[in-house]
Amino acid sequence: MQNFSYRLEEAIQRSGKPKGELATHCGVALSTVSRWLAGSVPKAETLEIIAGFLGVSAKWLVFGGDDLASGAIVREDPAIYRTRARPELSLEEKVARMESLLAGMAEKLESLAADIKRGL
Repeated sequence: MQNFSYRLEEAIQRSGKPKGELATHCGVALSTVSRWLAGSVPKAETLEIIAGFLGVSAKWLVFGGDDLASGAIVREDPAIYRTRARPELSLEEKVARMESLLAGMAEKLESLAADIKRGL
């Protein structure tokens, strides 16, 4: 059965656009696109941005339908989604996010080290 990740891969291939470009357009990391391709489903507003960028309908991405069977993907005007792209983060916001991520990683590493010491 075809699911969101299958249809996303299909849309990316048909568009000829690189996954990194999709990530940049959506304001997410490339690893997030990889998670989508592995089965994670993005939020509704992000789905609309993805669909617009790839030139498919958000409805088709989520639900599929006869359009794929006939080989035709419903095209929408990607220009209507450009205003919904996430704004670029300031340097301060990027630093704050990175510090938060690093703090979380440090906690996980400490926990892992404790588990190893206990022999788990």
